[in-house]
Amino acid sequence: MSTERFRQSEEVESNIFRRDITYDESQQQYTEWADYYDATLDDKPKVYSVLVMYEQGVEKLFSDKSQRRCLDLGAGTGLTGERLRKVGYSDFDGVEPNEKMADALKKKGIYKNITVAPIGGDKPLDIPDNSYDLIACGGSFAAGHIPCSAIPEIVRLLKPGQIIVAYLLLSMVVISSIACVKSSSTMFRSTRTGLSLSSMSLRRKGKSRTSNGLFIPIIM
Repeated sequence: MSTERFRQSEEVESNIFRRDITYDESQQQYTEWADYYDATLDDKPKVYSVLVMYEQGVEKLFSDKSQRRCLDLGAGTGLTGERLRKVGYSDFDGVEPNEKMADALKKKGIYKNITVAPIGGDKPLDIPDNSYDLIACGGSFAAGHIPCSAIPEIVRLLKPGQIIVAYLLLSMVVISSIACVKSSSTMFRSTRTGLSLSSMSLRRKGKSRTSNGLFIPIIM
């Protein structure tokens, strides 16, 4: 990637994760970034290490990965999907609100179904209840992206007792604001990476006594 293109990408990246960015502003930034998004992230060792940790986080969740239906939420250009496929998942869909990013996603040809729609907006996603065993979200819980208020809609898509895994930049989200998530005492720690994972029991809205799975944030 050229020096000028790298400089432009640095400006876009620093702007897109501002705490005061609006949804419309973030979408405009992604439209500008889409053509060189993958090349930008390829040049960032930290991003690569995050993807590797994410890969390690989802690899051992299921022994029958090829039989599990997955959703990549805020799929972007498909970097998370590529990691899912690398460790054995093969049946996955994507939801991506930005049309230009979704066009890049479609070209990779690894997603069965791609829904182009905002996540957590006024309308529910056009996806049936209880559709997925694993919902993966790569860095999309942030200002101007997926709001924490979208969690009930995301839980609606999850099969009972299954798992949502999201990697979160600590500066991008306040975990305590996720009202539908109840903390559990279960802790996981990777001695290899020093990564701590705290699982949280998900509750369906209006059914507080019924666990609907686990939310596992990977805090960076």
